[in-house]
Amino acid sequence: GGRAHRGAAMQPVGAGAGGGPRYADVARAVERALLLAFCARTSGAEELAALAKRLGQGRDPKDVAWAQVVESAQDILRGAYEKSLQTNCPWVYELTFEASREIVCEPEEHDEQAFATRVNGMIGTLLSDTDEEQKLLKALQVLCGGVASLLRFLQANLTGPELPIASYLTREVYRAADSAAPDDSTSGIPQSKSCLAKLEEERKLKRRSLELEWKTEVLRGLAIDGNIVAANFTEPTLLLIALLLLNGLDRTLRQQQRVHLESLAWWSARAEAMQQKTLEGRCPSLKKSRVEKLQRIRMYFRMPLDSNKTRTRESRDSAALACAACIETALAYADYGDSNAMAPYLKEAAGWIGVTVSLGGAMGKRTIHQVDEKAQLVVAIESIDGKPMKAEDEGGDDLVEIDEETEGYVGDELENANNDIIAGARTSDILRTPALSSNQDLRVASAGHLSASMQFLLLAECLYTKREQARDELSAWRMAPYIEAVSSQSKSLFLAQQLCHLLLARKEKSRGRTCERSLVGMYKLVERQGMIKLNEHVSITGEKILETPYGKTPQEIASDEEEQMRLASRRLRGCFTLQFPFAPFLRKELGESLVGMGLLGEAMPLFESCELWDNLILCYRLLQKAPAASALIHERLKFTPEDPRLWCALGDLENNSKHYEHAWKVSGGRHTRAKRSLARDALHKEEWAEAKMHWKQALDINPLHPDGWFSLGFCSLKTGDEDLAIYAFTRAVQLDSDHAEAWNNLAAMHMKRKKYKAAYFSLREALKFKRHSWNMWDNFATVALKNGHWAEGARAILKVMELSETRIVDPATLLVLIHQLERYHASEAAKASQNTTHFVKSEDVNPLVEAEKGDPLTGIDLLTEEMGQSDLCANEEDDSESGWPQSDVREALAAVSEENAFEKLDDTSQEAVDVAEQRRIEEEMQMTRKTAKSVEEMLRQIFKELVASTGANTGGAGNLNAVAMNNEQTSAEVWPIYARFCTMRGEHQSATECLLKYCRSLQSTPWDRDEEAFEAFGKASLELCVAYRKAAHERANRIQTEAGQNKAKSHAEIRTGTAEQTLANLKSGKQYLSSARMHLRSILARSKDTFEGYAVYSQMESQLEIIVEEEAALVARIKDLSDG
Repeated sequence: GGRAHRGAAMQPVGAGAGGGPRYADVARAVERALLLAFCARTSGAEELAALAKRLGQGRDPKDVAWAQVVESAQDILRGAYEKSLQTNCPWVYELTFEASREIVCEPEEHDEQAFATRVNGMIGTLLSDTDEEQKLLKALQVLCGGVASLLRFLQANLTGPELPIASYLTREVYRAADSAAPDDSTSGIPQSKSCLAKLEEERKLKRRSLELEWKTEVLRGLAIDGNIVAANFTEPTLLLIALLLLNGLDRTLRQQQRVHLESLAWWSARAEAMQQKTLEGRCPSLKKSRVEKLQRIRMYFRMPLDSNKTRTRESRDSAALACAACIETALAYADYGDSNAMAPYLKEAAGWIGVTVSLGGAMGKRTIHQVDEKAQLVVAIESIDGKPMKAEDEGGDDLVEIDEETEGYVGDELENANNDIIAGARTSDILRTPALSSNQDLRVASAGHLSASMQFLLLAECLYTKREQARDELSAWRMAPYIEAVSSQSKSLFLAQQLCHLLLARKEKSRGRTCERSLVGMYKLVERQGMIKLNEHVSITGEKILETPYGKTPQEIASDEEEQMRLASRRLRGCFTLQFPFAPFLRKELGESLVGMGLLGEAMPLFESCELWDNLILCYRLLQKAPAASALIHERLKFTPEDPRLWCALGDLENNSKHYEHAWKVSGGRHTRAKRSLARDALHKEEWAEAKMHWKQALDINPLHPDGWFSLGFCSLKTGDEDLAIYAFTRAVQLDSDHAEAWNNLAAMHMKRKKYKAAYFSLREALKFKRHSWNMWDNFATVALKNGHWAEGARAILKVMELSETRIVDPATLLVLIHQLERYHASEAAKASQNTTHFVKSEDVNPLVEAEKGDPLTGIDLLTEEMGQSDLCANEEDDSESGWPQSDVREALAAVSEENAFEKLDDTSQEAVDVAEQRRIEEEMQMTRKTAKSVEEMLRQIFKELVASTGANTGGAGNLNAVAMNNEQTSAEVWPIYARFCTMRGEHQSATECLLKYCRSLQSTPWDRDEEAFEAFGKASLELCVAYRKAAHERANRIQTEAGQNKAKSHAEIRTGTAEQTLANLKSGKQYLSSARMHLRSILARSKDTFEGYAVYSQMESQLEIIVEEEAALVARIKDLSDG
């Protein structure tokens, strides 16, 4: 039978009973050879050569037929793609002729799907044979035809060299055009030279017209999910044929379930990957199909290789195939913005080839004139068992075989390409790759010889690093080690080196010292990709005009067809495992670089040749030549009046929404770009409901558009549809996890609905990609505190102040942090008092303290605690009255997560707890202490930056208070919060100065006339007086502490030695009380006539009486000490 054995994934061919090869094994050998060739392995080609020799010796007609298929596969490996397509699927050309002739002869009855229907019908006819061996043979022929067609398309649009003659498919279109018109030259009537020339010109125009119509038909066939082909590609018919052959064969075989080709799903997924790269947007249908097919392929490679066992050539081939399957699966997810799904496949790919990839450091130099070596970020590669890779293992058999097969490939084409590109490197003293020290170990990737699979893996890891990390100035440097490791290899692949030079050019484009070299590198890349000069252009009629490539005439190139095919075959290795752009998009990137440097005249021919109308119109607008752009588009519309891209470009140019509507009409209601343009036009006019309708219609066709979902969410917010807005923003971040604005808006919606945990995670993602928006940091500070992430909240406040230059601060967030620190200190004090047992001894009694028990100052502690707490609570209740934002601080505290580390401190009072639980609690307490210390230090820095004036900050904690008092521009709202922070730290003197500053700021209000202002000023004055009393009490405690530290001395010695210091401290305390007394008397005297009898007025009178009593007691104490 023809069914291949599923358990033996792509095993080498075996022999039948009579000594000849089994046909199922022949099919497997052909599949294996085709796959291995594009994983840069040569064993498959050698196996095919041996198999062709054995089949050629047989006389059985079946052997002859199978030998023809093997020879066709060898043609593919040699680069003779058109020959292989003609050999295996000659009926494709006849179907092309019939379909294109129908466009000319029967345009009204022509069906757009006629060509696809014919191809699928032919595949069904070929596979209708009941003999399974014949069915397997036909299926393999169709597979080879699809692969050859796909590779010929890639040769023309990805790697080159581009042949200067039209393909056989285009010649069939020309034949259809000629057959549809009578041949007047053979009618027997003599014709003059002018008439013959006119007929020839008409024939060319008719050919060109049919070619454009056929190309339009092909582009319709390639369009999917509302996305059309984004640029001008060469021979797009080849890609369409590859898709029809491979997808049709896969669909037919799965329906019949009798013949199985292991690699068919893989090649079909590769063709769909190339289709996706040609389209202007992501397609959900292609995503689903590609992922499903690649998952089927990976079923053949379940068991990872054991790196400790001997690696045979067959095992290395299987590992290369499995590694390629994993990398291509990761790249498929990358195409659709799902970077999170890439990581497991890249890890699995590394496991198949038995390595681990990590970043490390090495000493090296970055510039030509650098003397001292500095640490450089490099890639380190180790085997799975942790041992460094040996040089012979890193290179392996594959690179040696590549070098042998290509006969000096590295030293010939690749080295010349590198020299061409690096020729411009001398324009800068910065090295493209760091010059590492010569004594590096073999773990550094650039120090050894990497196999092709390892190079594919490193470049895939580079792409993952780009997608996963934040988009900032460091992202290019994180990618650089992977690029430098591959570009430094002495043996590599053409596309791998091209991709490295492209990534290096992108990195250097943003640096002033290397931007010129970047531009030169881009020029060389474009030239090497197609082996044509950059002044190639397309005329208005669409005819391509070429200069002589590399000094050769077209005849000379045509005569050297074998060399061209060999070159194409070499260049295409690795084309499916490397993300290298197609030629139109590479030229677009070069054109954008030229526009960025002001070279519009050089960029415009590039955009026009690739039919990148949006970029071309931008150039015309920059040159203020909009009429010329309009004339160009109208001229193009004469040849392709149903091209929706042109109508959209005309709408952009003339700012006319009717052109978008016409583009939507001519596309049959499938061109999502036209619908998105209508949505943006309505959005610009603030017609939210209409814009919302257009966005929904566009996203119904193609939902893989993150910016579309973001705009839909914005329009939904404007129309009041919050549920749809949340859904739209969620879809946007699912499709593009780097969409910072969508994350931020999603967080804002969660905050509005009081879902603070979801808002916290959303804002954390947003800040990964947009770290310079103080609005996002301010929102993040709020939700971090509401979720109990105190350190992150404090850090976010610091970031807000940094980005807003200390102009923005929310006092409510500062109050939350201070309140949590107060709870922490109170909990620590309670814990210490519970775990400590005091035994009073006679020698522990402080004589001075005992003698001063009757001192009125000792009562300040209780009075301050009682009065202070009541004042602070009143302060929190009246936030709005003191000019603070309407922010519910208690709500923020209530929304704190139950996992708050501070609240877990109460669990330490449990008596019966096992050792493990006790250790866990102690670890959490340790983290809590660290967090509290970090938050306290950050709060100190916050207040320091808030109150420090420009140029006044001299640094140091001791200077903070002096700096604070000298800054007149600091917001008055900060001072009471700063005073509370100082009180918590026991810095009562600093607290009095902060509150005094706050009271002075309130004196500018009409407090003696306005009731609200008087109440605010009165409460602030009461807080100031409490702070004065605490400061006075602090002085008394300082005396007691000094005396307690000298308890070894006699009471007389203490009094004698500290008398002067004691008097000085007591006098300082008296000054605090005197200041409080004078402050209150001044307020009471000024407001007596207006506010006498008010609650605040009565509280100030009571506070004044207490202060007068305490001051009198303190004066008496000073007198006693002075007399003594």
